[in-house]
Amino acid sequence: MAPMQRLATCFLLIVSPVAVLGQSSSIPDVEPAATFVPATPVAGARLQEAETLQLTDAVIERLVTEQGVSEYAEYFAFDDSTAASDARVRRTASASCKTFSGDSEWPKEIVWDIFNVLLGGALIPTKPIAASCYDSKWGKKDGAKCTEVANKFTDPLFHHADPTSSRWFLSTKLTQAV
Repeated sequence: MAPMQRLATCFLLIVSPVAVLGQSSSIPDVEPAATFVPATPVAGARLQEAETLQLTDAVIERLVTEQGVSEYAEYFAFDDSTAASDARVRRTASASCKTFSGDSEWPKEIVWDIFNVLLGGALIPTKPIAASCYDSKWGKKDGAKCTEVANKFTDPLFHHADPTSSRWFLSTKLTQAV
């Protein structure tokens, strides 16, 4: 593998989202709670259709009193919400870097499952695009697939086919305000 491709592959594995959904966990009985907001918010920038489905302050406040999910409400609360614990707000404010799967601050599987239910199943299960290059929780190393990833890594269409790719937005021309 060429040095640039190896560097790009390592970088991708470090920054890729790694939430894996759908594993067994006991999800409390909770109904979807996201609401649709206008496509043109107060700021004036049009939202994409998928961005109009959002958790709102009202939804989060309801979670605080809902049996089965109240203990997880702070994970979804905005910093200025009464549902946000002081400890979480302090942790967030003092964090020097983002958390990732395996980190002690990474939400437990049940939190991801509840989040997915609240969003009506809108979360996309992800795995690093170069996972085939390593033995990991996403499977065994696959030399042929890894070679394909290395060969196609700089091709925008390769990333365009996977909306969880950290380079996906670069191939969609969505890097500028519309």
